[in-house]
Amino acid sequence: SSDVCSSDLSQLDRSLRLPEVQKIAPYSKMHIDRLEKADKFPKRIHLGPGRVVWRESEVLRWRDEKQQSQSK
Repeated sequence: SSDVCSSDLSQLDRSLRLPEVQKIAPYSKMHIDRLEKADKFPKRIHLGPGRVVWRESEVLRWRDEKQQSQSK
C-alpha cells in the first residue's frame, strides 16, 4: 500500500546541511540563526565541531506553514 506511517517517515527523514536548507529557505546563515533563536525556525542538530544539520521534514513543514500563512 502507499500509506506510510509516521514511524516510517522518521526513518526516511534526511539530514540537511546549510546549503540544502538555504534552497528551501533562501536566507543568509545569520538570518536563519536569528529565526532559530526566536523559535521561528526548526532547531539545528549538532553532530560535532562545526557540523550541524536540520531535519528535512521540519524545514519542509516550516516552509509549508509559512506559505499557508502568507496565502491567507
